[in-house]
Amino acid sequence: AVTPAAAGNIGGLGIPWAWGGSIWGWVLGAFLAAGAAWLVGKTALGLRSDYLAIATLGIAEIVVQILKNEDWLARGVKMVNDLPRPWPVPREVDLQRDAGFLDIAASIGLDPITASTIWVKIIYAVMLMIVLGLIIWLSERALKSPWGRMMRAIRDNEVAASAMGKDVTKRHLAIFVLGSALAGIGGAMLVSMDGLMNPGTYNPLRYTFLIWVMVIVGGSGNNW
Repeated sequence: AVTPAAAGNIGGLGIPWAWGGSIWGWVLGAFLAAGAAWLVGKTALGLRSDYLAIATLGIAEIVVQILKNEDWLARGVKMVNDLPRPWPVPREVDLQRDAGFLDIAASIGLDPITASTIWVKIIYAVMLMIVLGLIIWLSERALKSPWGRMMRAIRDNEVAASAMGKDVTKRHLAIFVLGSALAGIGGAMLVSMDGLMNPGTYNPLRYTFLIWVMVIVGGSGNNW
């Protein structure tokens, strides 16, 4: 009953803004990404090496194409727009109407548009650093735990780890789901910052291979 050309969000479900514009929306994004990763992992993680990379890249492109073409799901290239900002991030237009903020901007020699944009970016940067710091702290704790030692053993020599009784395939799936959950949080934060979701902007050259290069340069198993 919802016309995608007229509705500004997915299906017009009327979900409270607190879910889409707060950390709860980010948590929900993590769970949705983890669920999708579980489905993909059960299918693709039986493959190894180059075949696994080809399969996961292909599935990623299928997901993007579905989002682009199925208007009922996410409005396709019409974009999901007018997404609320998470607390405590204001909208730029609201700041530009605030007399107190305009006085501060004028006192430091900035026009209202530039000042509001910078302020919003600063707040988002602080929120991002808090989330990133928490993730790195948890990752370092996990790396130094017995679970982390088991994961490093599997990474270094799967055959030896399997001989010691470890379920290598199950551990691969767990790491695949966990990594995708973190990607889901990042994607939810990006969408809430932009205020819209455009599937046309997600291309392999911009994201997939950039992250791949990060892993190569930073080193496998290096959280930092």
